[in-house]
Amino acid sequence: MKFPVSRAFRSCSVAALATLALLAAAPARPQTTEPTFTFHITTTLIQIPVIIRSANLEYVPKINPEKITITIDHSKPFAPAHVRSEGDDPLSLAILLDPGIGENDLLPVLGKELEKAAKRSLHAQDSVAIYALNCSLQRVADFSPANPAALHAAIDQANAQIKQHGPCAKRLGLRDAIAQVAADFATAGGRRVILALSSGHDNVSNISTEKVYQSTRDLGVAVFGIAPEVAKDIDQPTTYAGFNGVMHLQSPIDTGFNELCTKTGGIARLSPADTLASSLSDFIKSLRDRFIVEFPRPADTTAGDHTILIAIPRSDAVIRAAGIAVPISDAHTLVRPGELDSDGAGSPPRK
Repeated sequence: MKFPVSRAFRSCSVAALATLALLAAAPARPQTTEPTFTFHITTTLIQIPVIIRSANLEYVPKINPEKITITIDHSKPFAPAHVRSEGDDPLSLAILLDPGIGENDLLPVLGKELEKAAKRSLHAQDSVAIYALNCSLQRVADFSPANPAALHAAIDQANAQIKQHGPCAKRLGLRDAIAQVAADFATAGGRRVILALSSGHDNVSNISTEKVYQSTRDLGVAVFGIAPEVAKDIDQPTTYAGFNGVMHLQSPIDTGFNELCTKTGGIARLSPADTLASSLSDFIKSLRDRFIVEFPRPADTTAGDHTILIAIPRSDAVIRAAGIAVPISDAHTLVRPGELDSDGAGSPPRK
């Protein structure tokens, strides 16, 4: 069952609403080398990356992890089994360049600034892929270990491809592109993240925001966005608050794109071109600062979508949790609870 976020927020002072998709188990479970799960799991625990930020999204507030509560559907709130910082967990990061229908002044400086940010914030165990969106989606560089100089070169190549195409008679939309990029994470390890350099404006995609959310959720992908401070494809800019809380004359980030980022556990922010390196470093830091909330995999819940409410009572912090998809226990594990399957993912013992 799904219920409106507004209703969920009335139950406590701050909460993050995510969706847990439980997948029906197949009758037979042959060994396979292909990944069967779309989240990080240690035997019986589900792990969800959660951003906890101050009300203006500027910094990580001081919190007591013991106060975090989890509610699944209409269950009573319960404490996580464990909460820890994400720290240097390996990342799988896809960077998507979207020029929009006008000019995105972040793209010309992105290669140089990403190289700077990568030297400070990315590690050898992190993998990065580069995509360019113009008339169609081009994968310029496949997932490979983060190398600052190689990333600079890939961004320059992506920008060259964007310029080469010129005006498009028919253009692929941002939501369609994000769905295609998310599909490429099917075999990727690490914490899965898409960063779109885009204002988020999209009136040509065939897929809806909700459908994109479902596809990213099922693959455990969080979507983040960095938008140009002045979106030049919009005629009437308005006053809007930047990520650092300062008021600027600019066009707001597209509402649907902001909603997608929020629901997948990400943040959409604004950045001027001359501080893009700092914005990129802040983006990576926001990943390192995430909390990994662990709790037992439900043993008796039916297949389908279920809501997860992660909350800190009596706090004004902003919480954003990624959605995930997990398999439910099959008949064998329900009859013999606590016994591990051949893939090491048995259900927790039932009391």
